[in-house]
Amino acid sequence: MELNIAVCPQDLSEVLHWLSSQAAVHWLAPRPRLFLQNSIASMIVQDNGVSPSADYKAPDSHLFWQAGLDGKGQVIGIGDSGIDMNSCYFRDPANPFNPSPDSKEWISPNHRKVVYYYGIADTTFRDQVGHGTHTSGTLVGEDPADPTSKATGAAKGAKVAFVDISMQPTQVNAPQELDTEYFPKMYAQGARIFSDSWGSGNAEYDFQSSRVDAWLHSNQDCVSHFAAGNYGESDNLDTTITSPAVAKNVVTVGATKSLQPNYLSQTIAPVFLMSVEVKRAGKAPQYISVRLVKADFGGDGTALSGKGLKMVRASPPTACGSLDDAGSGKYKDAIVLARRGTCFFSEKMSAGTAAGAAAVVVVNDRAGGYFKMDAQDGQFTQGATPISLLAVTQRMGDELWSLFDNADSIAATIERYTDTWEAFEDIAAFSSFGPAKDGRIKPDVVCPGELASASSGQTAVSTDQQTCQIGRKSGTSMATPMVAGHAAIIRQYFMDGFYPSGAGKAADAHTPSGPLIKAVMMGGACDMKGNTEAYLPLEDSPSMRQGFGRLCLCSSLKLASKCNTNLQVVDRAVIKDKETHKYCLRSTGGDVRVMLVWYDPPAAISTGDGSSSTLINDLDLAVTSAGMGGQTLLGNHGQTKDSRNTAERVWLRNVPAGGLEITVTASINVPDGTPQNYSLVVQGAFADAGDHVWYVGPPDLARFSATVEPLQEALMSGKLQGWSCIVDKNVPGVVRYVSYMRPTDGGSTDYLSVTIVPNATAQEIHEFNLDDACRCGWDPMLKATWLLGSRQLAAAEQLVVWLRSFPMGFLSDRLYAGIARRTFADPRNPHCLYGVSKVVHTPVTAAWAAENFPGVIQTDNYYSAWRCRTIPSPWDTPHSSGSSNLNNSSSSSSGPLSGGQPACELVLLHHDELKVPESLARMAIKLGMWKR
Repeated sequence: MELNIAVCPQDLSEVLHWLSSQAAVHWLAPRPRLFLQNSIASMIVQDNGVSPSADYKAPDSHLFWQAGLDGKGQVIGIGDSGIDMNSCYFRDPANPFNPSPDSKEWISPNHRKVVYYYGIADTTFRDQVGHGTHTSGTLVGEDPADPTSKATGAAKGAKVAFVDISMQPTQVNAPQELDTEYFPKMYAQGARIFSDSWGSGNAEYDFQSSRVDAWLHSNQDCVSHFAAGNYGESDNLDTTITSPAVAKNVVTVGATKSLQPNYLSQTIAPVFLMSVEVKRAGKAPQYISVRLVKADFGGDGTALSGKGLKMVRASPPTACGSLDDAGSGKYKDAIVLARRGTCFFSEKMSAGTAAGAAAVVVVNDRAGGYFKMDAQDGQFTQGATPISLLAVTQRMGDELWSLFDNADSIAATIERYTDTWEAFEDIAAFSSFGPAKDGRIKPDVVCPGELASASSGQTAVSTDQQTCQIGRKSGTSMATPMVAGHAAIIRQYFMDGFYPSGAGKAADAHTPSGPLIKAVMMGGACDMKGNTEAYLPLEDSPSMRQGFGRLCLCSSLKLASKCNTNLQVVDRAVIKDKETHKYCLRSTGGDVRVMLVWYDPPAAISTGDGSSSTLINDLDLAVTSAGMGGQTLLGNHGQTKDSRNTAERVWLRNVPAGGLEITVTASINVPDGTPQNYSLVVQGAFADAGDHVWYVGPPDLARFSATVEPLQEALMSGKLQGWSCIVDKNVPGVVRYVSYMRPTDGGSTDYLSVTIVPNATAQEIHEFNLDDACRCGWDPMLKATWLLGSRQLAAAEQLVVWLRSFPMGFLSDRLYAGIARRTFADPRNPHCLYGVSKVVHTPVTAAWAAENFPGVIQTDNYYSAWRCRTIPSPWDTPHSSGSSNLNNSSSSSSGPLSGGQPACELVLLHHDELKVPESLARMAIKLGMWKR
């Protein structure tokens, strides 16, 4: 039976407390009030939250729309109950919607909103349910006559590729083989972002979940979003997220409440804020804020106010019985951190009281967030002035516990938490909660899920007249397209060259992978400070209620003059089994978030209780902070290794300034040992890459240009002095390769080569030249490679290690630790790229070499620079035989000619001291070239 109760605001806390203690009451939840519109929800996402008085029609209300980032050029795939194509939010008179009565498919690339419409079971091309029109409107809906309509979609500049999966009236008929019968249809129409607000009643990792994972693993340029489900009020279950939302690689979306005027934020128990100060010798203090929930018994917390108290760990950890050294004064007037379990809560309080403690903070022993310590248990009788007993979550408690390992002192103040918050900081009661059955964190992100959007005006007898109806719906179905629409904006952000500067630059354009988009949104998500459906504080992210937080674009992406989030990314990095990649940054003081995401191969379908791990390739993130005394935090759990999730985040809160070392380590478990791709995102208060000089800089480029430009002219004229031709190959229409060498004054050798490849661009050959995994297959002297560090994506700044072997077996391997390299664009020629590599000596490379290859001879002097440019194909000219002076190729082309096929010219200058007699070195290199 459901009972609706009206309560005066001033009595709410007392009434909630009384109701929660009644045996007949199984659930408490607020009666929802629907106020939020699409345009307000998108404003919350883009501006990290708003006040109830914010004007969604104001020009600056949507920061990313204002910057031209509204999804333009993006296609979003969606499967749902249909779209009312007569709605003004989709209708396009210039490109009428006129599907053939005998067809299941309609394609119109020029339609302003819908480029594709396919019916699986329902081929009426109508939406008689209304769900699909609503979700599609939240994605891309826009009324040309009212651009500031409250129902405007999140990615108002984008389009959708739509698959109608409805079976009237309420069921859906999505194919089981999602990777072959569903996603490819939308992918073929340009969709790379997918939004699906449907699911099953099965919480297992089933066939559909495995097929979604298979699709994303094979199509790394895509990101898929699924609604978490609306079973959040089923508190008798351990998890309520269902398939396909339980898949590993998807973004599972939960829902928050709406923006509500005069919202009264309440908790069911008193909440306190503990501000912790951690001191280490020679380091700036570290500050951490933690919420605590007070027990129903013990002190009321007022005695703690205004006092700076030392913190100590309980010994024994559970504080059961008497505390060790209780008479030594160790616990006198201290905050004692104790672990839950073994004895009654009252016994822990009794132990603290006997030792003279000021308070006992109990760390949860399970991943369930905050917990309520109800009426006094056990036989303890509290005295006249009892100490306070407070609770903290397992994850935050573990983080506090670990601080004692390398801190000189830890002190804290505890004050009553008096903050208020907007309704969208609370999780929606209906939003399904995790974990997945194998313990993975779900949902991934949350977003407002009570929205007004486009509404279908179609019925079985409706006319084809335009309508502009708006309807309100609530559910994770509504939150999902809001998140997916902003994923399209993130994709546009990179494709329009907003990274890394925060302003659109064509030269910085990059097509992001799906894992990168997912990492950006999850890494920058806002920690919600509201309550769960049980009126207890939400556990800090990542948690099983809010996932990694509420989607917040302004803390995820840098936007010139608007969002000051520092951002560095590594995309599509390839890591092999047992390999470790290291990246180094410098914290400037404040929060730094590091997010790792990869698409894992599909797992075996779950059987039984589904508790066996679905993780195949286990990547692990670790961040070591010099400002925190060398403390290392591990992804998601701080002190324990995560072997379940395909997304890991380390959030360094208020970390002092100092160096940060980020490592990614791989355990690859596929039978063939195929390497794993991953994306890494760093957001927050750290030194921007532009503030530091990379190992390779403009002077290196200038040196190369000053050397090569005269050589190129001499080469073209056939007057190359001092150089001997050692290789001359010409396979017309396939490859042109000429190589030269010359002795240097120091007795070593320089090498110069020119390669021309048909039907290729400078960008393609340049990327091929930087692909070390591929290079091992065609360069017989390259035995193995490792990536030790990386910086700016656009400049391809990398620090790598090479292990090279000689064609002659009697010579030992040579280690190049490490090689720094960088890409330079030619501002005069968009079809020309430069690259420079050279050996550099750093503490990172020295330590790596000593640990992994002790005794191997290292190369100290290595330099390689090249120029890739697109030229007309020399085989399109009458001079196709190609003499060694290459005088039939162009020396000044700025790009492919309008007639004929383009080719790519690669000019390479190379110097390598192999620490063997130079005659042997020359022979080895020549043999290596002949084998190519």
